[in-house]
Amino acid sequence: MAELGAEGARSQLQAGLAALKQGKPAAAIAPLETASATLTGAEQARAQAALVGAYRAVGQWAKAIALCESLLNHPNPQVRQWATQARSQLKPPPPPPLTPKPKAAEDPGFVPLEAGNAGFVPLTDPQAIGKRTQVVRVALNPHPGSPALGSPASGSSALGSSPGSATPGSATPGSSSADPGANPAIAPTTAPTSPLKSDRPPSAVAGSPPWSPNPDRPPAVMAVVTTVETTAPEAQPPAATDAQTPEPYSVQWRNGGRADRRTALTPRPWGQRLVSQAIAIVLLAWIVQQSVLLGTATYNKLLDWLSVLLPWLPIWGEATPYITDDPSVSAWIALGLLFLGSPWLLDEVMHRWGSQTRKFSELSAQRPETARLLQRLVRSRNRPVPYLRLLTTDLPVVVVYGWLPAQARLAISQGAIDGLSDGELATLVAAQYSQIDRGDSAIASWATVVLLLPYGLHQWAAQLAETWQLWPAKLGAVGLSALAYGLYRVERWALFGWSRSRQAEADRLGAAETGDPNALARALVKCGAAVAEQAIANRALSPWLVAIELLLPFSPTCAAIEGSFHPIAPPEPLWAWGRRNPYRTWLQLNHTHPLTGQRMATLAELAVRWRLEPEFEASDRAAQDQQQRYLPPLPRARPLRPTTPQTLWLQSGPWVGMVAGVGVALLLWVIGGLGRLLNHPIGWMWADRSLLWGLAWMGCGLGIFLRLNAFFPEIRGRLPLIFNHADGPPLASALAEPNALPIDAVMVKVSGRLLGRSGWANGLWQDLWLQTPSGLLPLHLASRWGWLGTLIRQSRQELPIGSPVMVTGWLRRGGIPWIDVESLNLVQGRFTSTTSLVSPDAHPLRSVLLGAIAVAIGFSILMRYRWF
Repeated sequence: MAELGAEGARSQLQAGLAALKQGKPAAAIAPLETASATLTGAEQARAQAALVGAYRAVGQWAKAIALCESLLNHPNPQVRQWATQARSQLKPPPPPPLTPKPKAAEDPGFVPLEAGNAGFVPLTDPQAIGKRTQVVRVALNPHPGSPALGSPASGSSALGSSPGSATPGSATPGSSSADPGANPAIAPTTAPTSPLKSDRPPSAVAGSPPWSPNPDRPPAVMAVVTTVETTAPEAQPPAATDAQTPEPYSVQWRNGGRADRRTALTPRPWGQRLVSQAIAIVLLAWIVQQSVLLGTATYNKLLDWLSVLLPWLPIWGEATPYITDDPSVSAWIALGLLFLGSPWLLDEVMHRWGSQTRKFSELSAQRPETARLLQRLVRSRNRPVPYLRLLTTDLPVVVVYGWLPAQARLAISQGAIDGLSDGELATLVAAQYSQIDRGDSAIASWATVVLLLPYGLHQWAAQLAETWQLWPAKLGAVGLSALAYGLYRVERWALFGWSRSRQAEADRLGAAETGDPNALARALVKCGAAVAEQAIANRALSPWLVAIELLLPFSPTCAAIEGSFHPIAPPEPLWAWGRRNPYRTWLQLNHTHPLTGQRMATLAELAVRWRLEPEFEASDRAAQDQQQRYLPPLPRARPLRPTTPQTLWLQSGPWVGMVAGVGVALLLWVIGGLGRLLNHPIGWMWADRSLLWGLAWMGCGLGIFLRLNAFFPEIRGRLPLIFNHADGPPLASALAEPNALPIDAVMVKVSGRLLGRSGWANGLWQDLWLQTPSGLLPLHLASRWGWLGTLIRQSRQELPIGSPVMVTGWLRRGGIPWIDVESLNLVQGRFTSTTSLVSPDAHPLRSVLLGAIAVAIGFSILMRYRWF
């Protein structure tokens, strides 16, 4: 098969998958065997997974079991996990029991098969339907105990094509009837059917029309069976069915067509775009300016303190190196220079990551559709082709940067070329390139460079802290690293609103340029799976992705979480939160990209508008059906609060308290203004800024106190939900509630492997993950003494990255789900350590400490005490 070539093998793979989708497993075996013998990597695993389903569908159980067992040794952990699950369900059906031929007097009611009478009467014969007939459903099922051809369990799904990541489709045995020994081709309509193991509801009325939620699945055939009028037999109790056992999920790509004719999209009003861009630029520049002023004041105050502690140094007096000039002008000039030099500075960043300059002809040879699309985009705008750079990383990266269209750069990673199809890569390129027309690419490039300054300082200082052994120098490097990371997080707040709006617009324009919104949806999902696989392999999220997050078409954190769940759980129930939660607009304020549920709903809407079948269903019914079919309900789940504005106010207690404090201050201003008009002593309150800032800080602290008990319910003495247990539910079941708020915490106990960066680069525990068989989840660890306590704890003993742990805490559902850790214990063999690696009750005590600090700051401002 070597002479077939990679392209031919891929064609055979697509042909085999198409045959499976059409319900022809026998015709799919030959091309799938050819593809399996020729392809390598993820595509080979995809072909083998589909081949398992084809073998099983035609009854070749030995071949299916042997091939599935060979996948148990696959290097990809997700493929091994799928193979383990599929192997446990690959069991040949038992042979039908040998029963003696019934006598005529004991005829159960069916006419025996005779010559010229097969027992079935065609539907076209209206005279056959009478008192002596019964309408039944005949399932297209070649073997007892195997699923109907064309069903999702028949192996029509296959592995995703992300690089190094296999998302296998499962060929899972279904249950065609309650009695395995009965004839599966004849089943009365009153037979009990498990709602979790059937794709159609049981029909209680004979002769009801066939129902099929899946257009790819052939509907059940209506037939008429001739019967004999006898006394009705005694009702038999229904066979026991396991309604609580969900079906194993398998990844299925619909690979819908492309819209040849599509209606034009209404562009976003230019006024809104300019306002959001101006707000982002001004806010980021203001934060940088205030940070410089605060740093200057802190530097001068430190010199004052050192002059008291070290008076013998010969630098005090007129020679003291104080900064007396206003540094604001210098900050503005530096920001302007960073804007002008952003393309070349980002070139250096890409070079350090690992990039090489490529010619356009090389892209045309590897991805011709992407090259043709890029040529069409630049010719329609009378521009040159962007500078092409190839990133050597396996991560799927497509970024466009530069502040002038003539100097634009397009960087595509090797992982994106290998892991995405040509059409999927073309949609990502179109979406990213569309940001040049609106000026978003220039702002994103400048903002990325500005954010790289504190983030790079954080990484550099962390490396120095690892190298230096002298404790004063190490302490200084650790403090500098923590402060730089804090500044990086603060600066990001200025860009959240603009970044979400421009990425949502880029999705629409990218789909409009290609006419293929389904390809963009598949590309985003495959990118998430690749990011999750890379994070698991490297035991941490890549810091390069975090550094250029604004330039990426996805959020690295969201992509890692959702990508880790995708091969195991259906995505629609997990995306329902971002599409249906009534408060999602407020709860995504700290996100750089739109919620995936919103993005998929937009792409599905475009597909329906252009008369295409959506790649992923964006409807409540589809999400509920997927949840009922694949995700078991949670036992002992905490009841959710009603989704009322009061619930959101309780969730946002610190912010509501701050707004209330500002309102009280404004009221006092009005009273002071009246007193000033009347020459009353209370006139001093008019326009007094200390009232505004002091009451805002005090309101924030009081809001923290009011939210404390509801946000951290008592976890001791209660039975938490145990996940990743043999009889426990999957983590996805806890994340499928669309109306949940972070305050609706579920007390959980989860085992897995601790991931995250090691050393002082993770000194604040800002990058900690829990890898479970069900997926990845971020962990929020805290010290009762706040960030200072975290640094002290990190200096004494580093967390055991890569070790198996048991986590107990509060699982919260927001735009990004996470676990607030109450206890973290090592797992050694069968035993779990009784000593927690974190302080007990750290999160509630830290909240109390933060509230007390906020109140103290507000009180000091009201008392006119100046810290600087």
